[in-house]
Amino acid sequence: MNKDKITNTTIRNLVFKFLPPSIFAVEEDVKLLPNTQLSHFPYPNVYKEGIPGSICWGFNDLPTFKDLRELSSIYQLFLSAPFNEHLGTRIFSKEKFHTFQEYLELLDKYDEPQDFKDEELIPCGLTFADLLKLN
Repeated sequence: MNKDKITNTTIRNLVFKFLPPSIFAVEEDVKLLPNTQLSHFPYPNVYKEGIPGSICWGFNDLPTFKDLRELSSIYQLFLSAPFNEHLGTRIFSKEKFHTFQEYLELLDKYDEPQDFKDEELIPCGLTFADLLKLN
């Protein structure tokens, strides 16, 4: 998978939980409240089943964090890790895309970065309040 293509899209509204690391998307301009609906983060390496939002780190080793301030680097580790297709299916609505690779091929048609559209997000069945309860 060509990692350079990923830079041609933007995800403005994401929710990242540090412990345990998990990632979700929310619609644009949504105020984050306890009842805010979360959607699957539309990138590979994120589980859609089991505990939604859990990140597959593959063979990438996470560093040992000695200070809470260091946790902010987890997000960068996620985006810089190699992506693959084994968790990348069913991340987009069936009418639009079937795989992350198909989405990246669509992005190749644009010169400028494209915003990820709210209507392409798939709800995961959790609210922000649910996320705070997950361990």
